[in-house]
Amino acid sequence: MAEEMNSAGESVPERAPERRRLERLRVGERVFESRGYSLLKVTRDGRAELLELPISSRGVREALEEARHLEPRPPKKRAFVQPDSEEGRAMGLTRPTCLTMPDFTDEDYLKEREAFWRRLGNTLIASGLDLAIEDRQGREITEPEEKIKALYEMGITDEQLLKLSEDIKDLTRASEEEEEAFLG
Repeated sequence: MAEEMNSAGESVPERAPERRRLERLRVGERVFESRGYSLLKVTRDGRAELLELPISSRGVREALEEARHLEPRPPKKRAFVQPDSEEGRAMGLTRPTCLTMPDFTDEDYLKEREAFWRRLGNTLIASGLDLAIEDRQGREITEPEEKIKALYEMGITDEQLLKLSEDIKDLTRASEEEEEAFLG
C-alpha cells in the first residue's frame, strides 16, 4: 500500500490496522472495499511536492477479470520429443513421440502478450484511480487506454505509473486478504 509520509516527505512507520467486529453483512454494502492514496513526488521550480492521488479497490478485481479473458494463447506447433529429453522424462515417454505443444517463443505471440500485459496494467491503473480524469473540454475520460494517454500528456513518468500500479495492487491485495480472512 502507499507508504505514509509526513509533511516533510519522510516515511512514517506503518500503524497496525484498527480492528472492528462485524455483527452482520448486507448485500450491497461495500464492507471489503479499501481506499487510500498513492503519493507521487513531483518537482516544480526546484521544490519537491507530494501529490496524493486517491485510489480504491472498488472495481479493480472485476475489471481485471473481464480483461483476463483476452489474454493471447500461444500458437500450437508439432514437436518430436525423445524419451531421454527433459520433457520426455517428465512425461514418462518410452519411445520418440510427436506431440502438439504451445509455442511460447513465437514472435507474434510474444508481441501480443506484451501488449496484453500493458493493457492489463493500464486497466488496473484506470480502475484503481479514484478520481475523474478529464479531457481539455472537461469531459470525463472513461476508456483505460485514453486515461493513460491523458496521464502521459500531463507529464506522468513510467516510474510514477509503476508506483501508482503497485500502490493499487497493494491496496487491492489487502482488501482481498481481508475478505478471505472473513469468509474463511
